[in-house]
Amino acid sequence: MQAIGFIKHQTSSLKAVFLDNDNLKQKLLTKYGTGVTSLRIKMKKLYKLFCDLCAGVIAPAVNVWARIYIGLIFFRSGQAKFADLEETVENFDPEEDGDFVLSFLPDSIPPEIPAYMATFGELILPVLLFVGLLTRISALGLFIMAAVIQFFVLQDHQHYFWMIILALLVGHGGGKLSIDYWLLKEKK
Repeated sequence: MQAIGFIKHQTSSLKAVFLDNDNLKQKLLTKYGTGVTSLRIKMKKLYKLFCDLCAGVIAPAVNVWARIYIGLIFFRSGQAKFADLEETVENFDPEEDGDFVLSFLPDSIPPEIPAYMATFGELILPVLLFVGLLTRISALGLFIMAAVIQFFVLQDHQHYFWMIILALLVGHGGGKLSIDYWLLKEKK
């Protein structure tokens, strides 16, 4: 019990010395308050430098990676479709029980139209993504294709991943490393 009383007494004595002494309080604030403020300023500068690095180097590099990654997926699919257009048309033909039959299309539309549209869309839009030309429009077209594939042809969780990447490209565009950026850049 005496030990607890002693500790309480010492604590209250220390509080009285440090908190009730305005002169000491002012000296401590002057000495350490400035240091804390300068540390905060240094941390802000460091964080701003990090943000500038992310915005100037990392974000454009990730944007290029995303465009190439998603573009290759669709381009390879387009190459496979183009390599055997007859089979591709059969895959879109409801009479042939094709793999890519789109239930929402009227029967009056011949299977050649969606087959050619899908094939050439998968060949042209990725190339536009690769170079960053009409990036938002290309990404939107491929996003629609991925959604149609997911909801009407073949359900696979991977299509959601594709749609997320494509939605980000629609939202952010081609970034600094794209033809879009250089074409739309305003001269000072």
